[in-house]
Amino acid sequence: MKAKLIFIGALLGMGGQVLGQTQQPRDKAYEEENMVSAQPIPYPYMREADVMWEKRVWQEIDVREKMNEVIIHPTANLFTVLMNAVKAGELTAYDPNPVSADDPGDEFRQVLPPDRIMAGMGGGYDTIQVPDLNDPNILRDTIIQNTFDPGTVQKFRIKEDWIFDKQRSVMEPRIIGLAPLYAQPLPTGDTVYVPMFWVYYPEARPVLASVEVFNPYNQATNLSFDDWFIQRLFASYVIKEANSEGLPIKAYAQGKDEMYESRRIKEEIFNYEHDLWEY
Repeated sequence: MKAKLIFIGALLGMGGQVLGQTQQPRDKAYEEENMVSAQPIPYPYMREADVMWEKRVWQEIDVREKMNEVIIHPTANLFTVLMNAVKAGELTAYDPNPVSADDPGDEFRQVLPPDRIMAGMGGGYDTIQVPDLNDPNILRDTIIQNTFDPGTVQKFRIKEDWIFDKQRSVMEPRIIGLAPLYAQPLPTGDTVYVPMFWVYYPEARPVLASVEVFNPYNQATNLSFDDWFIQRLFASYVIKEANSEGLPIKAYAQGKDEMYESRRIKEEIFNYEHDLWEY
């Protein structure tokens, strides 16, 4: 009987050693579970009859600004998150190029397949001729894959509506669309920022809510990309407001005047809400 107990104990000890050897070490003091099943917080219901005032603006977020560096963190890059979701079919990408005379390119009219996105940015596949190993005089077609550098995505553009809801007495921004912009060099030496694709932000919220953003101040906050946008934790500047001709600011203001006009639009939104109250 004693021999049997010793044998069973030896087997249990060996099993524990095997389990200890095969178990993946956890690079964290605790098991993270909140972000795995995270869902975006629903917007408060808003009736059209309660919309007292509304203004549509387009803003750009420059990732090179200190406040915006978190969206290009190695562990969670916003462009990579969006692109992977598009490739996986979790998110729909829309063509940023106008499809008609009355289309500004940001109204989600034309679906853009993932392969066309990468091909337009210099990625995708190319066919080149390579000399044959046995006979260098013979050239054979060879398919190569071009890689796209996410580092060229230096800005993001958002299209949003600022709305004053008289039922709740709040001024609230609602992001409608989000587009990554890549830096395209020109022969003149200048650089222009071109939208790669647009995503419908309400559709993107479940994807963004499941990805944690690095927080340098408190890494236990479980801050997601959706939280980062909804809580307005980014620095941005206005490039356009809704107008009868559909012109961006740079079409009628240059240099410092462009910056002043961008600030004027932001102050107009702030002042509208501020002037509704008496102190």
